[in-house]
Amino acid sequence: MEKSCKKCLLSDEQKITSDEMQLLTQYIPYKLVRFIGNANCCIFDHKIEKFEGTAAYFDIIGFTPIVLNYITTNRDIGDLSNTVSEFYSIVIETVRQFGGSVYQFAGDSFSSISKTTRSESPAN
Repeated sequence: MEKSCKKCLLSDEQKITSDEMQLLTQYIPYKLVRFIGNANCCIFDHKIEKFEGTAAYFDIIGFTPIVLNYITTNRDIGDLSNTVSEFYSIVIETVRQFGGSVYQFAGDSFSSISKTTRSESPAN
């Protein structure tokens, strides 16, 4: 981004490293973070773009009973948290490898979008 832009989030003193940009993907859709990191000033001047693709919602069915079982049996809830994190890390990485982007994460579920590839038609 250009220096001292009045519209942009960044000022002259602020610098965002690649590692910090990657951390933003936990809170902002990956496609948007990539856009922010690569865009010239000003990202706020861009209009909504047409998007053709697929939206998917992933959820762990029965998650609440699983959590309650951990609590009532005095099992370490941290173990469950680690298991869910490992599972979703693999799923999310796979979504990204196929060009998708996770845009919402809610504990035991997430939503993603993937752009239509050149080999796909609207009928597919």
